[in-house]
Amino acid sequence: MGKLWVPISLLLLLLILCSWVQRNSFDHAMAYTISKHENTYQLRGTLSSGQTIKQIKNEFVKHGISLDVSEANTSALMKSRGSLAIVYSFIPVFVSQYKKGSITHTDAGIEIAGVVESESAIKQSKAVLGDARMHVDNKTIIVKPLLISFDIKQYNGKSYILKGEFAHPSQKQKLIRVFEDSRAILIPEAEDINPDRNDKKAILGKLGNIIPLFVSRVKDGNMLYRDGTLMIAGKVFDKRWIVKLEKQLSKLDIEYENNTTLDVKAIKGSRARAKAKRHVKALQKQRAKKEAVKKAEKEISEDISVMMDTKNKKTTSSNSKVRKNLSVLFETEIIEFNAAKTTLTAFGLGAVVKIAVILKTYPDVKIEIAGHTDSEGDDSFNMLLSQGRVNNAKRALMKAGISKDRIKAVGYGETKPLLPNTTHENRKKNRRVEIIVIGD
Repeated sequence: MGKLWVPISLLLLLLILCSWVQRNSFDHAMAYTISKHENTYQLRGTLSSGQTIKQIKNEFVKHGISLDVSEANTSALMKSRGSLAIVYSFIPVFVSQYKKGSITHTDAGIEIAGVVESESAIKQSKAVLGDARMHVDNKTIIVKPLLISFDIKQYNGKSYILKGEFAHPSQKQKLIRVFEDSRAILIPEAEDINPDRNDKKAILGKLGNIIPLFVSRVKDGNMLYRDGTLMIAGKVFDKRWIVKLEKQLSKLDIEYENNTTLDVKAIKGSRARAKAKRHVKALQKQRAKKEAVKKAEKEISEDISVMMDTKNKKTTSSNSKVRKNLSVLFETEIIEFNAAKTTLTAFGLGAVVKIAVILKTYPDVKIEIAGHTDSEGDDSFNMLLSQGRVNNAKRALMKAGISKDRIKAVGYGETKPLLPNTTHENRKKNRRVEIIVIGD
């Protein structure tokens, strides 16, 4: 028995060693790959269980994606080793940012490979994988998409030349229509269709508020769209249009450059022309005013004797004669003022000149100029308006040669209406200036 103890002990030791070797030899990390190609997602390889496969599939379902697991199998000897938590956290980035790619798990760790279109996608992937507690090899690369491009330059007036590359003729036609809607002509220079390009940033649908401003306000304009950036250059006459264009560009949700500048030379010329135009207009107005006064004086001097003979044959006093003459005058004339102002119109000034001619004929007659308004607006404003108007009428009579001692100017505002201020016609009649002869 003593002799058998040694071989039996060795045999037991050998069995224990074989069991340990066997267990550690087949305890491997799961070996699988999740791949994306042309919007098709597939899981291949060996995982620990059917439940693990189902869990991975459900993570894709959360994002509305069907994962093909037909080439995935299971083995109880396969272990997760903490990789699943990393994969689950990375799936949202993989689904949303990768044009194509793969997530591979082996004994060596996790390898991420694939293509994204922006630096921000790389940053997202690094942010998610940065906290991983196992080796992760990130082989993601950036390949920017081939976007449509165009270069539009002002040719003459509202005619523009178009160069560029589009994925389809309809995209070019869409630009042409937007210019037509802005009363401009866009002329394509040559065939420029490249099916490999795309309008992923939907720039053609965002120019509806930009092109009308570009056409109407930018001189020597240039609109360039390249590599996803829109650039507008040219000259404008007013800084407000630079600000307005900037506001519209900021709404596009794309990168842009607003290189429009003020056309200082054109602005100076425009201001000079406007100043000259105002000066000419003022001279014309002054000339017309003088001509109106001369015409009125001539008409009165010719007609006053006839008016007095035909209308005042039965009157005896100067006051009565003046009243009659004023009555005849106001059958065709009114003392008219500019709307809501105290200044006389040219027509109103002509009436005042005619009144002056009558008063010069009877130098002993004194008058009151009475101003009235309707009840619209503030009471105090109406009072000030009526007083201001009669004051200006008095000054016009004085300039025409009537002594200020013969003229009394009183504004009554809305206090003495002829009719109730209940209708438009009544209010119109209540807005008036009367000449009242003082005395019998």
